[in-house]
Amino acid sequence: MKIASISDIPVRDSIFLSRVEIHRTHQDSAIKLRPGTLADADVITDDQTIL
Repeated sequence: MKIASISDIPVRDSIFLSRVEIHRTHQDSAIKLRPGTLADADVITDDQTIL
């Protein structure tokens, strides 16, 4: 999985829209993906700032 882009402006407090590229293998075929699929994720920076 790779984050392709992140919005410059938050949608809400500390919530940013992002586009994720998923590189699937044959084992991942059970996952049904469709364009526009939404999901939530947490990014852990290990006590580092993004700036």
